[in-house]
Amino acid sequence: MANPYFKKTEEKEVLNDIFEELESGKEQAVPSEIEPLSEKDREKIKEDVLNEIEGDESQLLKRNLPPTPAATTAAVPILAKSEVLLRIEHVLEQDLGDIYFRLEPAKQQQFKVKGEETAAKIEQVLLKTKFKAKEIFKLIMEWLKVVPGVNHFFIKQEAKIKTDEIIKLRKQS
Repeated sequence: MANPYFKKTEEKEVLNDIFEELESGKEQAVPSEIEPLSEKDREKIKEDVLNEIEGDESQLLKRNLPPTPAATTAAVPILAKSEVLLRIEHVLEQDLGDIYFRLEPAKQQQFKVKGEETAAKIEQVLLKTKFKAKEIFKLIMEWLKVVPGVNHFFIKQEAKIKTDEIIKLRKQS
């Protein structure tokens, strides 16, 4: 029988190592499990999704059915986002296009909303004079846990990479 205390201690050691790397600013090259999409592919996918959404709305109007919550939120005016928030969102969405489009529509919506909330919280953290990388790391970890069936170590890896990039953004501005 495996000792549960040993497992928790081992997990804590792994997390402590990650936090130390984040705070020290060291970068670690880790091979990605997912191939990144080119900018051209992203734009094509984005256009396809927008066309699909517009098609769904027009079909609902033809049938005189009430629109879905996703269609109603599209009609709500979107507030202008700050440049920092847009950069944070861009960093968060990097290398996750394939995962996002494999999700069910309900999970996609949940992932998107949670991602926007996470980006806003990260922006607030970055506005502080002093912040800890751990805060950003934890926010990203919680957001990525929305995706079902993803390896826990992959989530940690992605969270660390995205945290490093967000910290670089802070240093640049």
